This record gives sequence, structure tokens and C-alpha cells, in this order.
Amino acid sequence: MKGWASWPLDRLSAIRAERFGEFRTMPLPAWKRELRANFRTTASGNIRIGIEGSEDGSLERCDALNGDCFSAPVTWNGRPYVSLDRGTKVVLRIRMEHAELFALESV
Repeated sequence: MKGWASWPLDRLSAIRAERFGEFRTMPLPAWKRELRANFRTTASGNIRIGIEGSEDGSLERCDALNGDCFSAPVTWNGRPYVSLDRGTKVVLRIRMEHAELFALESV
């Protein structure tokens, strides 16, 4: 049988944690204003993102992301901005519980 496949915009694939998962990114260019996440969690799930070596942007200070969102700002203690030097490379530490992470976007 021939047919077409379809999926929601920007959700072709995801990193998935059925229970609990944690990983680090390779060094990435620091974002200009804020970091946004495309994700989906269960009612009891969440995602937290920390910036390695940043006290203000630590995993522990990250506000939990939960629900189903195509472009949610990542915030630390309610603030989407963490002071980073221009040209800095950052390593993100991402902790997920019952969640899917489709993309991160620098805006």
C-alpha cells in the first residue's frame, strides 16, 4: 500500500526518556537572547536544562518544563536570560523524566 506520512511541524524525531534520562550536549554557541525548547511530557514528567559551569544557569535553578509546547522559553529562577560572554561555547546538561525533547532553538 502506498501513502503519505505526516507529522507535526518540527517533530520528526525526539530524544525520549520513558522514565528518567540525562545527557550532555557537545559545546554549542551561546544564544543571543534566550533558549527555547520544543518538547512533550506526561502529566508527571518534566525537563530541566543546565549550563555547565554557570551558577545562574545551573540545572538546579532551571524552571521545570512540562506539558506539550513547540517553543517554550527555558528559564532559570523565572528569567530566560543567563549572562554569557559573546562567542562563548556552552555545554548543556539535560535531565528528562517521562518526556520527549524534539529541539532546542537559540533566539
